[in-house]
Amino acid sequence: MSEHNSNFEIHFLVYSGRTNPKWSSDESLTKEIINKIRSSEQREFKGTIPAPKLGYQGFLLISPKGSELLESFRVFNGIILGGNGSRQQAWKDAEGLEKILLDEVRKGEYANILEILGID
Repeated sequence: MSEHNSNFEIHFLVYSGRTNPKWSSDESLTKEIINKIRSSEQREFKGTIPAPKLGYQGFLLISPKGSELLESFRVFNGIILGGNGSRQQAWKDAEGLEKILLDEVRKGEYANILEILGID
């Protein structure tokens, strides 16, 4: 199965104690996410992963079924964490995946959340 035949499930991590907004990527965004992840895999992140806090926590991406990618990715604060279960890898988000995902939020029904949280 080609990894482009299905889409990412995207979770916008902004709430504490409530269900976070989520949606599926379209084919174009799916291809862009895959390209950005693959480019970032060459740039290992060696710093300290920021501890969770209240408010905006980035994005959780659940990989398309049948893809050769890791099961999920967390994109936040210039870092991409990819993992299968408890095993995680970290890369620098040098390709701007978080910005692309924030731009997707701006175009959709959750844009007001960015304004409320003061996220540019």
